Amino acid sequence: MDKKMNQKKITIEYYNTCQLNQEFGNNFSRDNIDISILLNSLSNKPVKERNINYNGENLLLSFIEFNNESKLWELIFFKSRSSTIPIIIDTNGNSRQILLKDNEMISEALGVLYDSSKQILCMQRNIYAVGTRGIEDFFSYFLKSNIYLESIHKLDSHKKFLLKGSKLKKFKLHVRNEKNKNLLPVKFKQYNKNTSICKVIDSALAVDSSIINIEFSMGNSSNIIKIEDDDFDVFQDLMNNNNVKVLELGFAADETSNMQITDFMDSRIHDTISISYPKGGIINFKDIINKMTKKYKNNLFFK
Repeated sequence: MDKKMNQKKITIEYYNTCQLNQEFGNNFSRDNIDISILLNSLSNKPVKERNINYNGENLLLSFIEFNNESKLWELIFFKSRSSTIPIIIDTNGNSRQILLKDNEMISEALGVLYDSSKQILCMQRNIYAVGTRGIEDFFSYFLKSNIYLESIHKLDSHKKFLLKGSKLKKFKLHVRNEKNKNLLPVKFKQYNKNTSICKVIDSALAVDSSIINIEFSMGNSSNIIKIEDDDFDVFQDLMNNNNVKVLELGFAADETSNMQITDFMDSRIHDTISISYPKGGIINFKDIINKMTKKYKNNLFFK
């Protein structure tokens, strides 16, 4: 009988690798830096020498390799957990402790990719492992320089490229027009632009409601929505409005391509992957790296 498979969704975030340079006082400048020389040096070190003390815990670079096919560096970090060792229990209430050897630790894994040609780092989000600060500290320790991971935002020429060069297949808007005790809610203006998207937005905003939700999607069909030049000004206006809580757009390069969801309010470029693993079994970290690679290679922002 086949084992039951679990599904785990993992968010992938993208960063520019930068170096912090102190100019004067507490002022710092940020310059992009290629860390491939550092990664090559780390790949030649024994695993025992690829670790740092991070907030009283152990942060270890367990695996590092340059993939000649994808042209990306592949890294897997492990951060030890200082919490009490978990106990295994079955449905009948029978429990047993996990016994560790002196040199073993309960740890959480984190997958990372690095593209030296664009100086972009792709990182798995894992709240139980380590975040950007830990990875910055790790690289800074070995490079003897202050490394900073700068979130890659959509508020640049890449976003304009998506709006003008891609096809829209999904639109989601959430507006919460909260009312103050002594003030009337700010009335949304009507955009009065002759585009499909603007007509939908105008119709919804015309309703005197404190909460407005708009969502439509073309799903897996070949249908698309054409993005007009006037739509960009509307999107920009919505992003600048504090009452707008969600603005998500789903883009595709053409009618047959998979949709890429972009959160315009979060402003950070990110992707999501799904991992299958047997119940009671372990996650294949190489599977995570492979799926991260595919997402990065297909991300419209980095074409």
